[in-house]
Parts: sequence; C-alpha cells; structure tokens
Amino acid sequence: MGPFIKQLKFNFKRLYLRNRGYQIGTLLMPVAFYALFTKIMVKGSGPEMMMYSKTYIASMVIYSVLINALFGVAQFLQEDRRVQLVQNMEMTPAGTSSYYLSISVLMAGANLVSAILIQLVAILENGVDLTAVMVIETAVLAVLGTLPIMLVGIAYSYLKSPELLGALSNVTVFPLAMVSGLWWPISIMPKWLRQIGELTPTYISKHILDSQLLNKSISHNDMMGLIVWLLITGAVVGLAVIRDKGGLRFDVQQTTKTEKNI
Repeated sequence: MGPFIKQLKFNFKRLYLRNRGYQIGTLLMPVAFYALFTKIMVKGSGPEMMMYSKTYIASMVIYSVLINALFGVAQFLQEDRRVQLVQNMEMTPAGTSSYYLSISVLMAGANLVSAILIQLVAILENGVDLTAVMVIETAVLAVLGTLPIMLVGIAYSYLKSPELLGALSNVTVFPLAMVSGLWWPISIMPKWLRQIGELTPTYISKHILDSQLLNKSISHNDMMGLIVWLLITGAVVGLAVIRDKGGLRFDVQQTTKTEKNI
C-alpha cells in the first residue's frame, strides 16, 4: 500500500496542483458551458427549461469525461512514456502497477468531481430537483458508464507523437460531441447522421445518465451497447499495449547488439 500512496500523492501534485490547464479544461469549462447553455443560450417555458436543465446535466458530464479522456489521460500517459518515466518504473522491483492504479483513481476522481459540480450548479442556479443520494448515484454511474470513453483516451496515449495525438484528439472530441447530441438535441439532425450518433459510446453513456436523472429504467439496449463498446475499446487498448511492448523489445535488442559491436 505504501508505494501506491506515494505514487498517488506524486501524480496528484503533477495532475492537479501544478496543472491549471487540466483543472480548467476538465472541471471548470463543462460547468461554464452548462451554465451558459441553460441560462443564456436557450429560452422556453418553465417546464421546458426545467426538463432541458435536467437532461443537459448528462450532456455536460459526458463532455467533461470526453475532454478528460482525450486531452487529459491520453496526453498525460503519452508524456510519461515519452520521457521514459514508465519504462524506468518497469525496471524497478515495484513495477508500474501502483502508477497505473493511481492514474485510474485520479482520473475517476476527476470525472466524479465534475459530475457532482455540474449537478450542484443545476440545483443552485436552475432549481433542478435532485436529492443528495441522486447526485451521488449519478456521479458514480457517470464514472462507470463512461469507461469506454476513458479507454479511448488510453488507446490514444500510445500514438507516437504529441502532434498526432493533439490532431486526432481534436478531430475526435468535437465531431463526436456534435453527432452524439452533447451540444444540441440529436433529434434536430438528419436521419442518417442521427443513426450514426446513436451508435456512439458518448450517446449511449448520455442516454444512460438521462435515464438515471429522469428516474427511468436503464434500457437493455443501452447496457448491451455499453458492453459492446467496452469490449471494442478494451481490445484496442490491448492491441496498443502488445504493439508497444513489441516495439520496446525491438529497441532493447537493437541497443544490446550495438553495445556488443562496440
């Protein structure tokens, strides 16, 4: 437990205390977007606005997770590999288990905090009726229901260059947010685009949170969709890890041959 606590403190300082950009992008920007879209950008009758304010919670929670996965997790892990931090830890007796576990806890914690903050704004600013139990249940469900999105971020972290990661993250986050109905209702989109959007992991996660917030049962289709995306993204991460390990072994072999020749 000692190595894990040390690693947790170390990564907490790097990720939160010394990284203001991460705090603003992952935690504060989705909260600001929620307040902007529910208080200024959209108008309607009292009941319509109350329903919109409640369902838009799910949109901004998922958007926050999406940003965290592709601009937080992916860049954080890639940078640690680029500076050889992960590779050096692999050669120590402690290994990398504490490192990866601490990253998982911190990222899940960030998603949990973001979900709670957005719900608190909904309650305090828009008068949305949510109990403390519902706020906690929704936040926990947000962490569990967005695991495929976080796995996408982990898979992206194995890209070879920061430039490629940045470009691919940008062309993933914003189109995915639009097509899955995170920024505006998916019902206003053309039928063909709506059909694509309804297959995305972001839409499925949002639909699950909508069901929770509206006190509806989570549909079997959503659960099956979540499981399918977990399997797909988990397989992609597995392939990325195998490919990366193969590359590391090749580099080690090449280095050994060079040293022998010298």
